[in-house]
Amino acid sequence: MQTQVLISSQKFSKNPLTILLITTILGLFFYGITTFWVASKSLEEVIDDDVVWQEVKDLQIPAETMEKMISEIEGIKAKTRIGNPCAQYVLEATLDGWYYCHHLPSKRIYLNAGQTWKIGKTCMEDDTRYQGGFPDERLLMFREFEGTAEQCLLVEKVKLYAYFLSTENMSRTLP
Repeated sequence: MQTQVLISSQKFSKNPLTILLITTILGLFFYGITTFWVASKSLEEVIDDDVVWQEVKDLQIPAETMEKMISEIEGIKAKTRIGNPCAQYVLEATLDGWYYCHHLPSKRIYLNAGQTWKIGKTCMEDDTRYQGGFPDERLLMFREFEGTAEQCLLVEKVKLYAYFLSTENMSRTLP
């Protein structure tokens, strides 16, 4: 009986399709575990700032975009100077209606009052950031976080990624 198992095992291991299938399944399984572990551990490590971490730690980021976001955050950290007083802000709609949006092919999007039109960062005073006025007079600016340029860029980046799949963004009316 032991000989039969050994012979069966040898036949089994020589089938290239079976080997390919097994290695693919195992590879995907370990890739998934590794990706999850890296994503859940890396964001806090790469931010490495208690003030920023407290601002963004509860935001939900899809695992499939975590690596890209972390790479962008590392780029931000590499090119920002510490110490500049800055703010991460949102521009919100004050009235229901169609607003210009340069990201969409139609160039417009319907927003309800209170919905986000833009998430941004500035190191200027509110009155100098949009000297010529807001892109639309129906928009209002709210500072959500204040800190150094680096801190504000990090908070902005995480909030942008969290916003992408937010209920507000996913329920928008497109033309």
